Amino acid sequence: MNSQTLNVKGSNENEQIIIDGTNYKKSHENIKSILDELNSLQKAFFTIGYFDASYSELEKINDSTYQSIFKLNSKYNSLKINYNKEKMNLDVLSAFSLDFTDSHLTITPENLTPFLEALVENFQNTGNPFAEVQLKNIAKQENTILADLDIKVIEKRRLDKVIIKGYEKFPKSYVKNYLRLTSKVFNKEEITTQTKRIDQLRFAQQLKDPELLFTKDSTTLYIYVEKVKSNFFDGFIGFNSDEDTGNLKLNGYLDLKLINNLNSGEEFNILWKNDGNKQTKFLADLRIPYIFNSPIGINAALDIFKRDSLFTTVNTTFKTFYQINQNNQVHIGIQQIESNNLLDDNSNTAIDDYKSFFTTAGYTYNKRNNSYSIFPNKTTVNLEGQVGNRKNDSEKNKQSKVSFTGNHLWELNNRNFIYINNTSEALFSDTYLTNEKLRFGGIQSIRGFNENSLEATLYSTINTEYRYILSRNSYVHSIIDFTYFQDDLTNTTAKLYGFGFGLGIRSKSGLLKINYAVGKTDNSSIKLSESKVHISLSTSF
Repeated sequence: MNSQTLNVKGSNENEQIIIDGTNYKKSHENIKSILDELNSLQKAFFTIGYFDASYSELEKINDSTYQSIFKLNSKYNSLKINYNKEKMNLDVLSAFSLDFTDSHLTITPENLTPFLEALVENFQNTGNPFAEVQLKNIAKQENTILADLDIKVIEKRRLDKVIIKGYEKFPKSYVKNYLRLTSKVFNKEEITTQTKRIDQLRFAQQLKDPELLFTKDSTTLYIYVEKVKSNFFDGFIGFNSDEDTGNLKLNGYLDLKLINNLNSGEEFNILWKNDGNKQTKFLADLRIPYIFNSPIGINAALDIFKRDSLFTTVNTTFKTFYQINQNNQVHIGIQQIESNNLLDDNSNTAIDDYKSFFTTAGYTYNKRNNSYSIFPNKTTVNLEGQVGNRKNDSEKNKQSKVSFTGNHLWELNNRNFIYINNTSEALFSDTYLTNEKLRFGGIQSIRGFNENSLEATLYSTINTEYRYILSRNSYVHSIIDFTYFQDDLTNTTAKLYGFGFGLGIRSKSGLLKINYAVGKTDNSSIKLSESKVHISLSTSF
């Protein structure tokens, strides 16, 4: 089909200059497109004060050219609008910086449409979705339009019911405590904001925009949701050489998260680590939110650590948490630790049987990153404090602990990112035992060192990565880590460094990560022979 050309003429030379300044669309596919353009052009003139603007019938000049003549007539510089103070929200008037009294306001033509739209939106967000706003009794006075603002307000509505479609077993407790929409005054903006929160969940996502059903006596919201794969497996195999024999040693890590398998939003986590030096860690963690359809949840964990034939430590934790909103959570709880000395003799006096009991309190903030599936987390903050006692050899010692984890992903542009993480822990006590010290090191801590090969009474680790996206499913990154730690049992302090690079590739099997890192202390040189290669696979199922 041949394109059609539209020529818009002004009734005089000055009007022609104004018309040409609009840069209206001249080339069109059909007559309907031309008529739509004329209508849009007239509305554009209305918004700048030409309320009397009109155009003539379309005239065919030749087979491909059509013409219309616009008459702009007088331009009005302002509108003086009378209104009912009882129906007007003064915050809307103030937001537009209008000149107003208790009975009328003065507004420019450019601000008229945004102002009326803001009024309608304000009513929609305060329980009046069917409110109508329009100008009546319009008159002209020199270059000013006079009018009355007519506002029709219907009785306020409440959102009575929320129905989930698509994922029928979506946890009802999340509708009440996570979305928090029912039994509230109808608020269109809040509905839009709250339903988007579903995409922050690991186990569900919206299929399309929600829909509303208004009846005479009730308002029902329909949310269209689908269940997504949320179980998670993360594991790696590490390689390094034995300093004494030169033989290759393997170490491993497994993190299994089972999420929402019972359709209640529950999480069950199993973590296992083996550093290749006869150190083993096992953790089982269960988290159940919104118990009895309330904002309160419970968290129970069992953490077992064994070092060679030296000692074992069993850590049992129980917490109850309150979900303030989608991102913020606070918790309180108790922790019991029991450690046993496995040595046949008592030659190592720094290792002893002991029992500890702590009360805990903490705060968690988590925000997911929905823009890039390859980087699922945007910001995380975990802060916890503990106060308690340790008993050994009939002695009782007061102790306290503090732990902090915080990380954030900065998006420089759609390919370049900077990731920074800080993990800090401290144990405060009058005396210390080897088997109660804090353990760190490895791919989840400072890279370039073996898993849990380092111990201290206080440490702080900073992990940094510059990430560059190669494609939608792959990226490379740098590794620059730093740790400061002190050991009050041996009266030592040290600084550790980790350097390297990594590669991440997402496939149908999951996210494959390959990291190469080498560690050094502040008084030693880098030895490539002691470098570590970590291979991990994170997959959802």
